[in-house]
Amino acid sequence: MVKPLVADAERLTFAIDDTPTERYGRHVQGAGVHHNPTPGPAGGPFAYGHVWVVLGLLAAHPAWGVVALPLLARLYVRRKSLPGVAPADRPAFRTKLELAVELMRWASGWLGMLGKPQWVVTDGAYATAPFLKPMRALAVTVVSRLRKDANLRTVPVARPGQRGRPRIYGEHRIDLAKRGGQRRGWVTGTFTLYGKATAR
Repeated sequence: MVKPLVADAERLTFAIDDTPTERYGRHVQGAGVHHNPTPGPAGGPFAYGHVWVVLGLLAAHPAWGVVALPLLARLYVRRKSLPGVAPADRPAFRTKLELAVELMRWASGWLGMLGKPQWVVTDGAYATAPFLKPMRALAVTVVSRLRKDANLRTVPVARPGQRGRPRIYGEHRIDLAKRGGQRRGWVTGTFTLYGKATAR
C-alpha cells in the first residue's frame, strides 16, 4: 500500500506528533488531564481525555499537496493515571519519546526494504536525546525546531596534558538571537505554505 505512494520520492518522510482527543466520563480507561495545544476561543488550557502519539507518512498528492497518512499510533497514559487502568489492561509506563522511538523502529523495520533514506519531522518537544540518539542509531534524519530552552555551546577543545574526563561542552554559549540575525550562512528555499509557494 505504501510503495506506490513513495515510488517517485527521494526519501521516506514521516511525521510524529502527539494529539489529544477529548473523552467524557469517569470510567474511561487511560484518560487524564493533558495540556491542550489548540484550546480555541472557548477552550481551556487543559483537556480531559486520551493522548495518542501518531506516526504518519508524508506523501505528495497532485491536487492537495502534501498529506499525512497515519500509519500507527500508541496511547500515552500518564504515570499518575495508570492506577485507574484495570490491572489486566494496565500497560507499562512509557514516555511520549519512548513511544515515538517505538513507532519509528516499527516503520524502519517494515519500510527499510524500500532502500530509501528516512526522515522524520517532529516538533521541538522531540528534539532531545532520548529520541535523537535512537534515530541516529537507525540512520534517520530528524527535522525539528530547536527547543526554546536549548543550551548551545561551542565545540570543546582538547588541551594538551589535560587530565580527567574530557569536556562535553565548549566554554562559550551560542546566542541564538545573534545567530538568527546573521546574514551569512543561510540558504533560501521555496516551500509550499498553506497552499502557496513562499520563499524562506
